[in-house]
Amino acid sequence: MKKIISMLIAVIILSAALSTAVSAKGVCMFSDDFTTSFSPNNWMLRGGYDTCAFIWDHNNKYLYGQDDAIVLQSNFADGNKMWKNHYYSIDVRVQEGGLGASPNSNVIMQFQDLFQSGVTGPVYSYSIVLQTGEAYLVKEVSYTNEHGEEDFSWVAIDTAMLPSPVEIDPNAEWFNMGMRITEGRIQCYFNEELILESVYDPNDTKLGRRYNRNTPDSTVGAFEYPFVFINYDNILNLDNFQVWTGDYDFTTTPGDVNGDGKTNLADVSCLLKHIAKWKDIYTDIHQLDLNRDGNSNIADVSLLLKFLAGWDIKLK
Repeated sequence: MKKIISMLIAVIILSAALSTAVSAKGVCMFSDDFTTSFSPNNWMLRGGYDTCAFIWDHNNKYLYGQDDAIVLQSNFADGNKMWKNHYYSIDVRVQEGGLGASPNSNVIMQFQDLFQSGVTGPVYSYSIVLQTGEAYLVKEVSYTNEHGEEDFSWVAIDTAMLPSPVEIDPNAEWFNMGMRITEGRIQCYFNEELILESVYDPNDTKLGRRYNRNTPDSTVGAFEYPFVFINYDNILNLDNFQVWTGDYDFTTTPGDVNGDGKTNLADVSCLLKHIAKWKDIYTDIHQLDLNRDGNSNIADVSLLLKFLAGWDIKLK
């Protein structure tokens, strides 16, 4: 105990001098790492065909999506989980479903209420075909058909190939899907690498009377949207969902648990609150397991204190 108190005193004296300068951009608006539960306040539980069949794996602390885990949607109705001008990301791992995996099985990220398309604008989908590594940024467009009726169609506004197909295996490496939505621009990321992008063009080809065909609508980023994740044919594991402001740049400061761009005693306090399971605190999920042993506990607090006290320690 005396050693801990002495260390705390040393940190208090040195904290101002040892605070790491701000290097990250962006503010985290929401995060859910599923360490305690699957909260209905955060996620929609729908009925019928679009049933949210994700369950919380209490042993591994992530979401486990069964074969019929078709739609996962942030709870915009009761939990106000909607965002604009933002970047969101989620960690994914894929297992083959009980019916096998079709050649066209894919995982899809969207922003927009899946069941309210066309109300505030078209739906945009970031889709990855797992077995081939094909990636698409797809737009739902509204147009007037030959009968004078309003109809909908899907148009790919950008395409790319991932470095390799996505492995479908229960022991596969996790991968990260990210989507940045800012004014008139959509960017899609795979493991934090930009792979798809489209920017509003006022002179773009028109399809019918409502939306540009080949670029995002001019209102993209101006409205608040829920997050939607869609899966077909596979068992899915999901973890570490985060929503940041649109200027998020992936850069993190080692030990910056509270995400303010600095590493100091406030991060020690934040980490202790996280370990004690306090509610309504923000933590950077990448800074909780500082010794990378698979857990977030007092050992990580000790490591962070030593780092702040000037010990020869590198935080990963």
